Amino acid sequence: MKSQTEQPVKQRTTRSNKPKRYNRQTAHVEARRDGKPLIFGWGKHLSHAEKVKIQRRATWAIAGIFGFLIVGTILAFWININIIIPGQPITSVNGHQIPQSQFRKMVAVKTQLELNKIYGKQGLVAQANDLTKQDAAQLKTINDLTQQVDTLNKQIKALPAGPGQQRTDLENQLQSTKKQLVAAQASHQNLTQ
Repeated sequence: MKSQTEQPVKQRTTRSNKPKRYNRQTAHVEARRDGKPLIFGWGKHLSHAEKVKIQRRATWAIAGIFGFLIVGTILAFWININIIIPGQPITSVNGHQIPQSQFRKMVAVKTQLELNKIYGKQGLVAQANDLTKQDAAQLKTINDLTQQVDTLNKQIKALPAGPGQQRTDLENQLQSTKKQLVAAQASHQNLTQ
């Protein structure tokens, strides 16, 4: 017999007795329409991935168009400057039209001839350099002759007073040196002018 004080022991199970309810999550699908328009109300029927794809293509297409326009503009200017304009006539002589390219070539030749007159072997610059060298040589000659005159004057002053053969020779040398000095100074004056 069982006593009344004894109660049956209930074992607890580790599992709950409640039936589990599973919450169903909606899958995040890229192909789902989001309902937002892409541009001007168009594109509600597209998924987000399709819209991104279209946006990237549009961005690259616009960048390509701008790049093409820049290159095209530069190319058009180059063709205009180097092909179209040189081929246009600038004038006509006896019914024969002279294109700008021939005129430019003639100007270049004449310019080169004038530059040769200035910088060529016998040009103005070469002549000026030659005259500068001649003038420097003439100045050196003038300095040497001036020193000779000073030396002769000192030698004459050092001689005793009175006529003598040595005094006469030194005075003759002095006179010829002074004539050379005057000629050198005149030549120097011509070269500086």
